[in-house]
Amino acid sequence: MEKYLVVLEKSSRGFSAFSPDAPGCITVGETVESTIEHMREVTKIYTEEMGESGKELPRGKGVEYHIREGLLNEGSIANEYFLTQIEIELPEMA
Repeated sequence: MEKYLVVLEKSSRGFSAFSPDAPGCITVGETVESTIEHMREVTKIYTEEMGESGKELPRGKGVEYHIREGLLNEGSIANEYFLTQIEIELPEMA
């Protein structure tokens, strides 16, 4: 299992989410729970497709890494975003 950071943000119609650990994985949902579940599905599909094509699978880096690299700052985390992690079972490499 691999843990991927997920950043959720409140929107006018619910929530949006992305994973800085899995570039291109984004989704929306009406509730936090549905948005996290959608994110889990999108990330699973993403890693399965990468595994099938023989590409290197992304690895989770954690919150500290993304703060250090400037993607997130501690003030915005507290005031603008919700952070969580999802666990994905990585596929076998092709």
